[in-house]
Amino acid sequence: MGNPAGIWAQRVNGNGHAPPTHIREAPSAFFLAQNFPNPFNPSTKIAFGIKDPVHVALNIYDVTGRLVRVLVDDRLEAGYYEETWDGRDDSGHPVSSGVYFCKLKAGLFKKNMKIVLLR
Repeated sequence: MGNPAGIWAQRVNGNGHAPPTHIREAPSAFFLAQNFPNPFNPSTKIAFGIKDPVHVALNIYDVTGRLVRVLVDDRLEAGYYEETWDGRDDSGHPVSSGVYFCKLKAGLFKKNMKIVLLR
């Protein structure tokens, strides 16, 4: 029957962010996988693994180093996760085509990767 009233809900944490999708149990090491697809339009998936429970920050930056989008800013349990970036900034505005950087910080683990948006 669907949702005739057009009302939808999504769980968010105290920072106003939706938690990433938890896929399965804990990996043996922290990792950030290359996004797929890359280049992308209109969205891309970013997979990462958390070996131990830690505070996780997964952010998107432009080539000047300006923070574009906060994807995750929360304490996560150990596990495999997947987050989607829709090519929008934190205000919900579409960003322009170009090169962006995804940065994962999970405890002492840090990794960056280049991603490309083609509009």
